[in-house]
Amino acid sequence: EYTSMHLAEELTKRIDNRRLLIVRAEAGSEDMYPVLDDAGAKYDVVTLYRSYGELMDKGRIPGQGDLVALASASGVRSFFEIFRGAYDSNINIPEFACIGDSTASELRKNGLEPLIISKVHSAEGLASALAVK
Repeated sequence: EYTSMHLAEELTKRIDNRRLLIVRAEAGSEDMYPVLDDAGAKYDVVTLYRSYGELMDKGRIPGQGDLVALASASGVRSFFEIFRGAYDSNINIPEFACIGDSTASELRKNGLEPLIISKVHSAEGLASALAVK
């Protein structure tokens, strides 16, 4: 399983008394911190980058017949920052493919259900899931 919580669970089994440096996105999941805290792990967190959405083609809004591939929960949030209001009428909505359950959960918070959720939560897994459809 490729989630921050699972990563934290695996790290706590292997880090002994070493201090961790967690490098992350500003909007990344914080699910790993309680797991690390409960295990008594010592760690520092550095925000290395910020995800943001920028519409490259101002005249193009994904719609019916399009498939939008989403690779992170923050990608879902950026998508809806850009296209907020574009899908309020439930008309001309694209289909969505998500890299995993966390990404799909974030999509559902926006009232949409993914067509595809990759079983292997990686870029290769998502590409394989897309190839099957």
